[in-house]
Amino acid sequence: MVRSGRGRFAWRTAFAIALVGFVNAAVLSPWFRHEVEVSVARQPTPFTELYVNDHTALPSHVPPGASATFRFTIANHEGSDLAYPYTVTISGATGTAEVQQGTVLVRDAGSSGVDVAFTPAAGVGASEVKVQLVGRTESLHFEVQS
Repeated sequence: MVRSGRGRFAWRTAFAIALVGFVNAAVLSPWFRHEVEVSVARQPTPFTELYVNDHTALPSHVPPGASATFRFTIANHEGSDLAYPYTVTISGATGTAEVQQGTVLVRDAGSSGVDVAFTPAAGVGASEVKVQLVGRTESLHFEVQS
């Protein structure tokens, strides 16, 4: 059987035309350009920070009937302005009580501090103070003796 060079030429030409068509479609496609961009460029990872401003000043012992204060900060790195609802609770041998709740609007790439005052129940020993961002995983807590 004799093969014609003409058949191979036609096949190569058809393949080249198809390849050029595919490359043109891919380059002109917004979806394709987006996929290439996210594949080769580092993408930012959105996150929120929740922290106590001065951990060394956190109250560790509060005399019976006295109150204590601390300040926490929410820093927004999510890519847009967000409202962060929060609750502050204190838990001990007598149960859990809500100390404070509210919502803080934090601009993108900004932060906002919140002052909290609380009075532990007298004579219960150790209590846990907890700050929770409602509907999110971020929280912090510390122990105080009364």
